Amino acid sequence: MSNRKIIDYTLLKYGYPSDMEIRVKKLLSEGWELYGNISSDGDGSLVREMVKYEPTEPLDPFAIGG
Repeated sequence: MSNRKIIDYTLLKYGYPSDMEIRVKKLLSEGWELYGNISSDGDGSLVREMVKYEPTEPLDPFAIGG
């Protein structure tokens, strides 16, 4: 796991793999990341956790070096 701070969390639940795939691809394109493994619940629906992490500061290329 990462030491980055999680700032948002969502739990997806879909009965059809194609529905899950469409939603996951959309969220990935919006900056969400997969969290844990995909699983199924008692009624056979697929369950997937996704998170958004706190943005990291980009490195200043002029601050690196000696």
